[in-house]
Amino acid sequence: DYHILTLICVFLFIILDYHILTLICVFLIYNPRLHIKMYKKKYLMPYKLLFFIFLILSPKLIHAQSCSNLQHTASNAPSPGIPGASIIVINNSGQSMSYATSSLETGKWITPECDPAKFKTVPNGQILNIAAISNGVTPGTYTGTKGSITYNIIDGSPPTSITITWDTPLFGNKYDTKDYDTAKYVVETKVSGPGNELYTVTVGKK
Repeated sequence: DYHILTLICVFLFIILDYHILTLICVFLIYNPRLHIKMYKKKYLMPYKLLFFIFLILSPKLIHAQSCSNLQHTASNAPSPGIPGASIIVINNSGQSMSYATSSLETGKWITPECDPAKFKTVPNGQILNIAAISNGVTPGTYTGTKGSITYNIIDGSPPTSITITWDTPLFGNKYDTKDYDTAKYVVETKVSGPGNELYTVTVGKK
């Protein structure tokens, strides 16, 4: 059933690697046998349209995980890993969050797309994911990564700010979440990962 194939294709776009998924979906939609059969059923154009929609949207759909995955791979490589940090902010505040400032004293964003300045707005119910790794190319030149991000919760004038800081040298990672209104919001934090390099912050409304 081609509807089932489409659902499988959509599922793969969301959870697996973008390039592999593109090839899988191209095969499913442009396979000659399916091509002829879909022509007979007049399904070809809708399937083509669906394919191109997900081709455009899929990087955004999987981006919430991609920065952490890149950092996790770099930091836990056996040769040895590069110190880094991934910050995940789950916005359950009931309001959108807007980017205010960020700084990176040491280290670098793992890719330009993982720079928080790229994420001007985090809608309620959505996830922000950024990641940084150490400068240097050998263990003797690693600097660790140290930085901060500040977002404003758009709940009035002036808005409520929330700042997240991290310091992940070779050993002894430290994280903090501060400056938010404890009368309005509940913030839960969790440190995880093999090297305690993943910091998850959930912002909820009281």
